[in-house]
Amino acid sequence: MPHLHSLEPQERNVDADADHLACGSDGLQTPIDVAFRHSGWQPNRDRIRAALTRSDVAQSRLDHWDGCGADAWVLRDPENPERLKIASTTCKDRFCVPCADQRSAKIGRRIRDKISATAISFLTLTLADNDINLTGLLDKLFRSFRCLRQWPRWQTTVQGGVAFVEIKWNDNTNRWHPHLHVIMEADYLAQAAIAERWHTITGTSFIVDIRRPRDNANVIHYVTKYGSKPLNNSFVKNPERLDEAIASLHGRHLATAFGSWRGWCLHDDDEHEKWLPVDTLNSLLRREARGDPEAVKIMEKLRCTTRNATTTKPEPRAPPPPPTKPSQSLMNARRFASDAVANLLASRSSNLSESCSALPVPPTTKKVVCETLPF
Repeated sequence: MPHLHSLEPQERNVDADADHLACGSDGLQTPIDVAFRHSGWQPNRDRIRAALTRSDVAQSRLDHWDGCGADAWVLRDPENPERLKIASTTCKDRFCVPCADQRSAKIGRRIRDKISATAISFLTLTLADNDINLTGLLDKLFRSFRCLRQWPRWQTTVQGGVAFVEIKWNDNTNRWHPHLHVIMEADYLAQAAIAERWHTITGTSFIVDIRRPRDNANVIHYVTKYGSKPLNNSFVKNPERLDEAIASLHGRHLATAFGSWRGWCLHDDDEHEKWLPVDTLNSLLRREARGDPEAVKIMEKLRCTTRNATTTKPEPRAPPPPPTKPSQSLMNARRFASDAVANLLASRSSNLSESCSALPVPPTTKKVVCETLPF
């Protein structure tokens, strides 16, 4: 049987007719079931496929990429007829978004089961280097994280966890912004202590973020979703940066377990579940287009599944790119100057208010002037 996968948000394509689904974004004919799986991100899929070709990857990898989603069947849970799944061939490529979503869902389930009765900490580690290419930044990020785990305070405080790498391109600083999202079992560890140690290790970076999340599920969803999608939209449309990202991520693990979690399997498998075949996805789409009542009902259930999958609670955001020391100094200088001006105006506020009351201006203008002067 083809590999089982749950309906993912990217597969929000059941509203289109079958003839449209059979045509890819490049104008070439695509199998309907492949188009169904990938229509939600087809333009970026074409860009990544072109980048993989430029990177001279093996033809077998491209063949798996092109066939991802083929031979799709709709399956029903015999114990819950309202629950549907799609079984199809999958490429399992790290740059394929539906496969990455499927992978992150499995990792998320595994982590939730492991920490169900455990308080966790959520740590984000960034780099502030400006003149290093992405490969150099990733090498330094992983090397620095290994050094951090050798810190005596870390070893006595942190039991274990898993780290996910995420990379972005920052247009404001015109540089790569790689960072690690870390979910870990740990006792209290002060942010100031981690920041000081991280700066000592990296020599450049002094801003880290650590917190005890109120809702573990939201953090796990955020980390596994974005940490398992290495090709961020901030650079995927730029061929040069896309090529660099693909080359820099070659051979690297996107998720790394450490401490007491080392050796723990991040992925689960639901192949043992017994699902009953309903019909091929290709046939259901065509039957729906002809108005078949059973097909219409099934596809509506798939629409509801997709709609619910895309409705999530607000996700925690990663901290902004850390400022360099010169920019931090400039910010402090501006803050000092602003405070000095505010103090000066406050000391004269009473005199200014009296002067305002003596001015022959309309009442509305007088009120605005007097209220805004002390800032």
